[in-house]
Amino acid sequence: MQPILYIGCEGNYVKPLGKCVLQLTINCRTQPFQFTVMPKCSHDVILGFDFLKALEAILDCGRAELIFDELLHIEEIDPQGIKLYVMSDSVVPARSCKFLTVQARDAQDDTDFLVEGKKVMCINQFI
Repeated sequence: MQPILYIGCEGNYVKPLGKCVLQLTINCRTQPFQFTVMPKCSHDVILGFDFLKALEAILDCGRAELIFDELLHIEEIDPQGIKLYVMSDSVVPARSCKFLTVQARDAQDDTDFLVEGKKVMCINQFI
């Protein structure tokens, strides 16, 4: 398998160091995102098109704003948010689904939850 190379801003080929998943907070919402780690970048943060596309970001050059549409609309569902935690450690194999038992810290009754995976975590797996 050939290593993946990227073309840098000066036209040089750059081999990534690897990938990592980071918790990123945008508009007071924290979500995991997968990033490619690059050596010797000339800028502190470079967000690629795949990241912006996964978030359905709107780039308004006239106002110099970057709007994350999906993160703004999540608040309409539940402004308080529901904090869930997994009952036991579990490994979910790549490109697969698995049912996990979760519980809400603040739930007063036996409420059923449907937890959907974030599409931003699936962009590189083409799921």
